Amino acid sequence: MNDTLNNGGLVILADETADRGCFVGVAALATAETVNTAVTWGRGLTCFSVTAERAMALGLVLAGEYREGYRGPILLRSVEAAECDGTGISAADRALTLRAAGAPDAGIASLKSPGHVMPAMVGFRGREHRASADLALDLVRQATRYDVAAWTDILDDDGEVASAAYCRALAGQLGLPCLCAADIASEPVAQA
Repeated sequence: MNDTLNNGGLVILADETADRGCFVGVAALATAETVNTAVTWGRGLTCFSVTAERAMALGLVLAGEYREGYRGPILLRSVEAAECDGTGISAADRALTLRAAGAPDAGIASLKSPGHVMPAMVGFRGREHRASADLALDLVRQATRYDVAAWTDILDDDGEVASAAYCRALAGQLGLPCLCAADIASEPVAQA
């Protein structure tokens, strides 16, 4: 699994507690092929997870106000790579955006808004409830030297949030590593 992520591949994360799952990859290593796989088979939004500090460095702002009791990720305004000269929706353009957000030297000038990729800020829900955004970033930080995770939620054939069992079966069908959310350490890994 570590090799897959470090080589720019995708893994499927199955969350038994929330009965859902997502594709996870390293944002800095995203390719048109990995984005296309995630959106074709996952059917969810192309997203990336960042810490609050990284969000500030990238100049990301909240997408809107959040209702009382909201337990999902803190979504930020949609973005695309500053150097993107296409529509932003193609797999290649979304991969370019993920790489721009995940680049070690990324800053405010790296991204523009609006776009077709949704950033999510992690770490505000407490360690007892980890959304896909939190789990994806925890996994990437534990398995690689990178600190921005790309992820796409998985929907089933009826367009509903896919169950963890569906996600495990999809991993087998696609020949991708599958990891259970319970196997990801609940404490964030410090980055050097």
